[in-house]
Amino acid sequence: MARTVAAALLCAAARAAAAEECEMLRELRYQQHTAPTMSSDLLEPMTAMVTTLEGFQGISIHYTGDVIHQVVGSYEIVADVRVSGEVRCYKTTVVVEDTDECDASVPPAWRHACDGSATCVNGVGSYSCACPADHFAAEGAAWGCGGLGSSTACCDALPNPEDAASCRAAFACEPDLCQKECAPNADCARSVVDVGGGRKAARYACSCAADRVGSGKRCASPAGQA
Repeated sequence: MARTVAAALLCAAARAAAAEECEMLRELRYQQHTAPTMSSDLLEPMTAMVTTLEGFQGISIHYTGDVIHQVVGSYEIVADVRVSGEVRCYKTTVVVEDTDECDASVPPAWRHACDGSATCVNGVGSYSCACPADHFAAEGAAWGCGGLGSSTACCDALPNPEDAASCRAAFACEPDLCQKECAPNADCARSVVDVGGGRKAARYACSCAADRVGSGKRCASPAGQA
């Protein structure tokens, strides 16, 4: 097995070196979402070009499969063509460029899935969702930015302000809005519920202490003192 693998690696290295000496036929450029997903879409045009050569006898094509997986990068399709008893080498370069998932004009299947409260940030071959620096993400990146402040304070505890801002933008803290939703000194029970459409949200059940009366959002003493 080791010899077989080594031989395959040497063969691949020899093919890569030989490709540099091949005659360039053309360069094809695609965005990820427009790149061919079938081998035939890549190979047939090249085959059609070389089979018109006078004295054509046969062809052997080599290429990297990541082209049809729509992976960002530059790839070469190399053809060894037998013409009138001799072998000639031709190549086509295929460049797959990044699709900007944040662009509203791209097909829905390639469009970002950030919540409306978050900002889409494009990257090479992917994207991320970012909250404003003073917001926390509600239930992680998929559910958007949940509002100002948090009693969790895990990001604010970082000594470096830039690290704290990056922590918030990276959804490192979930909001705990008990202090906002419930009255001071009220009991707060936080839960996560499904709100439909594949989204979730935090819910807060507030209740007054035993010696207080009210809804939990407002609590007062039995005498009416807030």
